[in-house]
Amino acid sequence: MLLRILFIALTFTAFLFIFWRKLREDYIESLVFNSAFYIILGTSLGAFLAIQLFPSSWFWFSLLGALSGLWLSIWRYKLKFFEVLEAFVPSSLITLTLFFFLDFLVRADIFSLALVLNTAFLFCMYYFLSLNYKKFTWYRSGRIGFSGLFTSGLFFLIRTFIALLFSGMISLNGYYDAALSAFFTILSFAALFRLGRRQI
Repeated sequence: MLLRILFIALTFTAFLFIFWRKLREDYIESLVFNSAFYIILGTSLGAFLAIQLFPSSWFWFSLLGALSGLWLSIWRYKLKFFEVLEAFVPSSLITLTLFFFLDFLVRADIFSLALVLNTAFLFCMYYFLSLNYKKFTWYRSGRIGFSGLFTSGLFFLIRTFIALLFSGMISLNGYYDAALSAFFTILSFAALFRLGRRQI
């Protein structure tokens, strides 16, 4: 129990730090932390509802809660969507990495370790892309949002295949999970394609 509490505290701290670090130059601290609070609150409410109603669907309920908090903060504080997305994606990836690592420590599940490595890899990829995406000649617009959308698309693409092949892994529910993941994959890459066609 103590280990879970420590990891929850560490997870929230890591989320807040990365979210603040990505937005600190564009917005005042109160807006950044209030926005993060909405996201964390939405995630927590979604997870709570999942535990009560559909425990195996905790990922999607948590994601729905997080996105609700994200949209609420954007609407209330008039934030720019792609700037906030660029903070939301790495913050969420580190949250998932720590969560799966906790599950690995508690259950010694090799699948959880595989998910740790996957989300950690995507977290590193995000930062590589964020430093280099403007050098990509085929990304004509050069607009912010590339790293978040590409990493999100890749995350859900990998999740689609994992859901089809290993539906028994933590947070996965077979074909319907694969269908939802495929939908978010298409949505992310379609948004990226459209963003890339825009001019700065």
